[in-house]
Amino acid sequence: MSKLFVDAQEFERERRNRVKRRRRKKREINERTVNLSNNKFGREVILANMGKRCRCHGISNSCEAMTCWRTLPSFRKVGEILKQSYDNAVQVHVVKKYGRYILRPRNRERHSVGHRFLSFLRMSSDFCATTGRTCEPDETGPNGCDEMCCERGYVIKTRHVTTKCGCTFTWCCNVTCHACNETRIEHVCL
Repeated sequence: MSKLFVDAQEFERERRNRVKRRRRKKREINERTVNLSNNKFGREVILANMGKRCRCHGISNSCEAMTCWRTLPSFRKVGEILKQSYDNAVQVHVVKKYGRYILRPRNRERHSVGHRFLSFLRMSSDFCATTGRTCEPDETGPNGCDEMCCERGYVIKTRHVTTKCGCTFTWCCNVTCHACNETRIEHVCL
């Protein structure tokens, strides 16, 4: 009887470790399933937006023979599509069906997820971690202060910087520069 009492703590520790391992394994399976789906989505975006380029061969470009090949879409185009898809991503949970792991939308109004959408398991925090980055107040794109600072605002800072200027090359192998003091005005995200 005393052996059971002494070993009870050991049994409880083993039971907790089994539960932790089971949870970790389930989390890893869920994350792997979502990552595989999102990877496939990314590959399909690239395939759907590939272009075709051709070149003629022959005497003075007579086009006796033509060679064509597929080209990758521009990085910017793929990025824009993925950003739009990210904004419309679907929250899912993973279900095992017929021995396979499949994604089901958390929102009951959606019937299927498939590889037509980016998916995620948990809501994540805001990724607008741009505090301290410099921005351009007059620009409207991604470098503009409104977008980069996530509408949190910005401060104007004045910095005194010493740079090399008036550099001259002296024969052989010597460059001589002056130290110039410069005042820079920077706009920094809050």
